Amino acid sequence: MSLCKLQYEYRTILDFSEKNVSRNLVRTSLTKTEVLGLHNIESELMYIENEIKIGMYRIRLLLSKLDAKHLREYGSFKIKIYQADSCINLNRDKRFNIQPWVDKNEENNLRVKDLVDVILYCNRLNNLSSFL
Repeated sequence: MSLCKLQYEYRTILDFSEKNVSRNLVRTSLTKTEVLGLHNIESELMYIENEIKIGMYRIRLLLSKLDAKHLREYGSFKIKIYQADSCINLNRDKRFNIQPWVDKNEENNLRVKDLVDVILYCNRLNNLSSFL
């Protein structure tokens, strides 16, 4: 039996706060970006929390496997959406509960194409909030 020290690191992998966001831009950015879940340095393990920023929203990826490099290799995953420092309950919040990807998220079955829809939807909400 061996003992390993586990450390957490929060990493922003993409930031769509200042850009005009299109479906093609989001899709190509997600396929090119390297997403690590676990990094091994000698006897220390580092668990990496990957985040995507969209204005006032942050999407945190909860990966099912920890040994791939690109998001497509992970297969299915789950997300949490944060506004400021509070986690949004996607099933109860009226902004999100009617979206088709919310049920897939509960089943830990989101794919890259669903994440593209989530990012575009959060971008629309962020743009609407700037007018309020």
